Amino acid sequence: MKNVFALLLVLITTTGCAGFQSNNLPNLSESDMDFVKQDNKVVVFSRFKVDSTSVILDRDIAASYQKKKFDEALVNSGCCEISDDSANSDLVLSVKSTDHSNSAAVIPAILTGASLYTIPSWVTETRDFEVQVDNKQGKTETYELRDSFVLVQWLPMMFAFPFQGGPIANGEDLTQNIVRNLLLQIERDDFLKDSQTTPDMSLSKN
Repeated sequence: MKNVFALLLVLITTTGCAGFQSNNLPNLSESDMDFVKQDNKVVVFSRFKVDSTSVILDRDIAASYQKKKFDEALVNSGCCEISDDSANSDLVLSVKSTDHSNSAAVIPAILTGASLYTIPSWVTETRDFEVQVDNKQGKTETYELRDSFVLVQWLPMMFAFPFQGGPIANGEDLTQNIVRNLLLQIERDDFLKDSQTTPDMSLSKN
């Protein structure tokens, strides 16, 4: 009986939540990104800085994790490859990520857990990116992208979890969609095309 209860408790705590995307940005699918796919990949270097008022967040760890997911989304788009050398990259992306964590949200979550998820609680997770893009030709632009998802913790969410996912899956989906929207904007500003063009140095001598 104890084993059954323990199993049920694990099931509730791992699947008793579900995320719902806010869709503040257009929801772009993989097929929507066909326009940026190219054989001659744009070489990208990215650097991350995380700004937060949270006293428990390790900014360096958060920046490293967000950079990893950001770079993965760039590669998955089909347009880019990642470099660790900014000097030899076509594009340099300087990303400032603002964390909007609210410590007060922990209290309702504790109450939800103590009630075995019979008392609902929810929290909004926001990704707020300010991205400065620079290319070799000296062109620079700054883009601001923000979106979020709502994580609901409640026993009935066990039935929504297989379809909506939890905090990790929703966080990765959110980052991926932000990156897709970023690529849409920098493509419109000809960064992807211009980055494939080597400037004619002979012109500067005339």
